[in-house]
Amino acid sequence: MYKILLVDDQPQYIEQVLQALHPRAQDYQLLFANNGQRALDLLKELAVDLILLDWDMPVLNGLETLKVLKSTEGLMDIPVIMHTGVHTASKDLQQAFELGAIDFLRKPVDATELLARLENVLSRQAYMQETLRLESEKADLCLELKQKELLLYAIWLEEKNGFLKKFERELGEFVQEQAHAEVRKRGQLLLRQLQQEIQAKSQWEGLRNKVNKTYEDFLRQFEEKHPQLSVGDLKLAALIRVKSPNQEIADSLHIALDSVSKKKLRLRNKLGFSSSADLEQYILDF
Repeated sequence: MYKILLVDDQPQYIEQVLQALHPRAQDYQLLFANNGQRALDLLKELAVDLILLDWDMPVLNGLETLKVLKSTEGLMDIPVIMHTGVHTASKDLQQAFELGAIDFLRKPVDATELLARLENVLSRQAYMQETLRLESEKADLCLELKQKELLLYAIWLEEKNGFLKKFERELGEFVQEQAHAEVRKRGQLLLRQLQQEIQAKSQWEGLRNKVNKTYEDFLRQFEEKHPQLSVGDLKLAALIRVKSPNQEIADSLHIALDSVSKKKLRLRNKLGFSSSADLEQYILDF
């Protein structure tokens, strides 16, 4: 059942509205206030679905009440239909709409028109609320999926890192067991390469987590928009995003300092920018 607050100081009009709604008494509950201030006081205690608001009233008139309603948290979303027998000029209607009224009725009330307007406004309000509910559910679902995705990624990463650490340990043991000098030397070289790779992977994951935590999933969104980029390109973009100087970029990527500008040039070409400044500004604003 919908609750409708009728704000009017004319008993005869209240009676007209009661008669108009009588055939639909099972659908509508009518509440009353004889001026705007009384309506605002009632709304502190009662929740309503719609307000029928008269224009000319003592204490606080319709427009003054409408201004308060549309500037008060918790009340501003209640749909308001203005009704009057005097202020029916176009400029009056425009003023009411600009202040937040959703519809307009002229006195004396026509029962068919009143019911039609009520059903139209309330059904539209119900549709908007359902849309907001579905959007909220969608946002919650996306968040849940994202959390699951991050959890699965963390599990996979832990398993991968565990495998690499185990492989590193077993390779080290294997190398130590070798009596042949050349085999041991080759094994030690492979072990150092593996350790460097593990360290680089660890640094990359740390950088990735830092960037995503600070800049709200920057890397994931950047990678989705530019799927042609390599892991090296993404690392460079992440370092640019956190405003790393060229020396830090070189150290993080294990390259010479003069190679940084070359990597930036390749990234610029892939993304279609004519200057390093344009590339860096794009990444900083992304």
